[in-house]
Formats: sequence, structure tokens, C-alpha cells
Amino acid sequence: MGGPGSAISGSGAQNFINLTLNASNITASSATLNLTGSLATTTAGTFVHNTGSTLNMTGSTGSITGLGITLDNLSVTGTTSTTSTLTVKGNIAISGSLNATLGAIAMTGTGKTISGAGTIAFYGLIVQGSVTTASSYSISNALDVKRSFSASAGITTFKNSATLNGTANLFNVILNATSLLLSTNSVLGISNVFTITAGTLNVTTALPNTVSFNGSGAQTIPSTTYNRLLLTNGGTKSAGGVITTNGNFTINSATTFNAGTFTHLLYSNLINNGVFSAATSTVTFTGVEDVSITCATTLMV
Repeated sequence: MGGPGSAISGSGAQNFINLTLNASNITASSATLNLTGSLATTTAGTFVHNTGSTLNMTGSTGSITGLGITLDNLSVTGTTSTTSTLTVKGNIAISGSLNATLGAIAMTGTGKTISGAGTIAFYGLIVQGSVTTASSYSISNALDVKRSFSASAGITTFKNSATLNGTANLFNVILNATSLLLSTNSVLGISNVFTITAGTLNVTTALPNTVSFNGSGAQTIPSTTYNRLLLTNGGTKSAGGVITTNGNFTINSATTFNAGTFTHLLYSNLINNGVFSAATSTVTFTGVEDVSITCATTLMV
């Protein structure tokens, strides 16, 4: 489709096999656009799907390619791949398969969702508005949260060499990667289970950063090195092994830390506003700088 400023109009559903846009400022009306094939823009092409519309990718070998693509809602009921950077102003719903191997999907809307029980594989996900999800998905490059992103269910899997920017309050988290880099001032919030299958949680390259176990129920803290470790929102958080903290280790009010039988290594301050259940553990303060202990409990040091 060519001609700068062209429009795909009409209030009904619009059905195409492939749609290629060769000119700038092409728009589509507030309707459902069903594609069994591919959506593509050329070098000069740009596409904006108007507010209230949905791009529904239904084909088994669909793709989205090119630059300058802005969608309102994105639905994938078939199988779609992309290597492009897209803007999605509305919701993302995947009952089929979305596989992004390059680029990033930027979600700009407020009160939007990522939903569906399909396969959701992001290369990069940029949250510029506020987004919630209860779905499982993976990140291969970066999760970049500018405002608000939270998960109430599902699994977030970090793959390859991934990075977290900003604050992400997630449900289940799996690290199955070479590394997950927590950038400066980033917060990885986990309200259920954190599993390290493969790879390294990189908390030393960009300081400071925080891992927050913020579920209201019982949680297990994997054995690894943290910069700032925060236990909050009640419940008992139990050590799953030796815990090393390079920054502050904070236990908030109404929250219990069960240290188990391990020897934990703290390079900075221990701030206990909750309950430190030492059991038969040992806490070793190994830093070269002075540290403070703010708590009213028994420590085996």
C-alpha cells in the first residue's frame, strides 16, 4: 500500500493475507484488522492503528517487520515472529505464539494488560505506562520499566544475557540465562518463587540495586549474592542456602527471616525491623568498612 497519508477506513473487520506499507503516515480506522500472513513497512513506510483498534495475527507463519509501527491492541491467535521495535498503546493478548528475536515492544498506555495462555517471548519489553499481567512470558534482552509493571500470576523467565531497568514487581521468576544484570537503582520484586536454573544474578556491575521478596506468604530465598536484599510484606522468608549481601540486608516489620543452618555473609548493614530467626545459622560480617546492626534478636556471629 502506497501514498503518504493513506488510510484504511471502515468500521467493520478488515481481512488481509499480507499487508505491506510503502509510504509514510498510513493509518487504519478503529476496527479489527485480521492478518493471516505478515505486516511489513518498507524504509519509508509508517503505520498507525487508531485508538480502539486491534491487530489480530491469525496465521501459522505470520510476521511483523519494519520500522514506524504503532498499534493500539495486539492479538496473536496464530504464530507470529518479529525482529522489529513496535509501539503498543493498548493491550497485548496472546493465545497463540509471539516470538520476538530482536527489537523491543514498547507499551505506552495506562492501565493496560498482557494476557493469554500462549507462548509469549519478548526480546525487549519497554513499559512506558502502567501494565499488569497474570501470564507467563520470557525476556531475552531487556525488561525496561519506566513507570509501573506488576505480575499477579505466571512466570517471568529471563534468558540469554538479560537486563532489568527500573522496578518490576513480578510473581514467579526463573533465571535461565547467561546472566541477569540488575541496573543502577533497579528493583526486582518477587512475590512468589525465585528459581535460578542457570546463569548468574549480576548485582555487582551497576550499583545500587535491590531484590525484594515481597509476597505476603512464605518464600524461599535462593542461595546467591545480592546487593541490597529486602524482605517485606509479611510472611516467613527462609534461606534456601548461603546468602551473601553486598549492600543492606533489610527485614521489614511483620516479616520473619528464617536463617536456617547456613553461614551467611554480610558485607554491609543488617537492618531488622521484623523477626530474625537465627535457628542454627551463623552470620559473618566480612566487609572492610564499618557496619551497623539494627535489630533486637539473637545472632550467632
